[in-house]
Amino acid sequence: MKKYLVASLFLFASVIFSQKDFEEWKKQQNQEYQKFKTEQDKQFAEFLKKNWVKGDVNAGKEKDLTPKPKTLPKPKVNEPAKEPVKEPVKEPVKEPVKEPVKEPVKEPVKEPVKEPVKEPIKEPVKEPVKEPIKEPVKEPVKEVEVEEKEDALSVIYYNAPASVSGIKKIVLPLLKGDRNNDNISAFFSAFVTLNYEPAIKSLLNEKKRLNLNDWGYLTFLYKVSEGIYGDKKDSRYLFTWVTLLKSGYDVRVGYNDKRMFLLIKTDQNLYATPYFKFSDDESKFYIAGLSAEDKSKVGQMYSYKENLKDATKKFDISLDKYPILGSETGTKRLNFLDNGKGVSFDFVYSKGLINFYFDYPQTNNSIYFSTPFSKEAEKSLRDVFTPVLAGKTDEQKVDFLLSFTQTATGYQIDQEQFNREKPMFAEETLYYDFTDCEDRSVLFAHLIQMFTNLKVVGLDYPGHIATAVELKSVKNGDSVTYKGRKFIICDATYIGAGIGECMTEFKNVTPEIIEIN
Repeated sequence: MKKYLVASLFLFASVIFSQKDFEEWKKQQNQEYQKFKTEQDKQFAEFLKKNWVKGDVNAGKEKDLTPKPKTLPKPKVNEPAKEPVKEPVKEPVKEPVKEPVKEPVKEPVKEPVKEPVKEPIKEPVKEPVKEPIKEPVKEPVKEVEVEEKEDALSVIYYNAPASVSGIKKIVLPLLKGDRNNDNISAFFSAFVTLNYEPAIKSLLNEKKRLNLNDWGYLTFLYKVSEGIYGDKKDSRYLFTWVTLLKSGYDVRVGYNDKRMFLLIKTDQNLYATPYFKFSDDESKFYIAGLSAEDKSKVGQMYSYKENLKDATKKFDISLDKYPILGSETGTKRLNFLDNGKGVSFDFVYSKGLINFYFDYPQTNNSIYFSTPFSKEAEKSLRDVFTPVLAGKTDEQKVDFLLSFTQTATGYQIDQEQFNREKPMFAEETLYYDFTDCEDRSVLFAHLIQMFTNLKVVGLDYPGHIATAVELKSVKNGDSVTYKGRKFIICDATYIGAGIGECMTEFKNVTPEIIEIN
């Protein structure tokens, strides 16, 4: 018995000793890990002092070089046209809307403003022209209420109040002297020696709370930097750069004798966006369009190739979920015909989203087709169209939604309306007075997904975007085949055209299919 007791005591002592050794080992490993992080930052800071290369900045590529038509053709049909068939006649805007400036303004002016400004124009029916959006909203809203803290920095991000804790407890660095390797390295070194982790944790929490994608997070950081540095743009860019690095993103900073640049890496295309490439690497580093200057001709810049080891995440520009940007909404009066009777209703849109989308970089068509309406916008459409479509066949629903999309807005190419190519998300399409082919196609596809169970795809022609719907009840008409399935062409820009009518110039053209999730 004593033998077993001694053995048990010995075993118990061994377990205690082993546990103690394990704790010491774990503590040592944590210390080694922290040392490794410090060494990594130290090595990167040294790298930044000398390993920069000078190169040309490439002009951004256009999505489609084929010009869009300034006026639309109408189909020649023998049977009576569907209702409504009249194309809204609009006076073109004499002066294109200029790029908005980033600073919010209290009231609309004729000079560039943050939100899109609309010239007084004639609506398809007589209705008041809406007032431009005013942002930011200063009053807190229920959807994005934040807890007030003494050490928190409060900002308004596209109408959404946000609060970042931990930042006021640290003295953030400021770029001192000229833009050069040594001073950028000194900024990085000063930042990473601070207790920055709580601030970055708070920033990432706000990213999650506001439902921001990677582009949203980048622009949110830049907005936060304004509350720290004011108009000191170089320091704002450097703060955004280091914070993104420490958030795990594969990002670079660049500079020339005029200003700083933030360079991002993404698997999606960013059209009309200047980019930088290293001589021995085909990867594109796009200039993040945080200001109007970022979209202008750059010439040359200095940047570095190797990056911080843990900063490997590429930017995802897709918007499977829309950002939650405050609860302030606006309305747009829209009209349609139901069995020959005119019906008017108020389309409800998110003001924060409209402004967020206006600044969004031009990217792949599939992203516009896949980005949902806000819950406010979707509800306003469902409340009106659900009873109208009740009892209709799939073919009748498609026919009705096609007619509505063709006539809900006037037609105008982006260069005339915005002085640049500006693809719209679905919510924007019913906000603006004018739209073009890809905008209407995006809207129509969303309406088909909302009110039917039919599969819809986008059709990318040279200089034109349309859609096609899998309507098994329709045997005749123009169609495309995709993955062994037949889709009937529905062109939301071909005013008065019905299901299965393709524009004449595209009847013998094979389009690229845009998969819609």
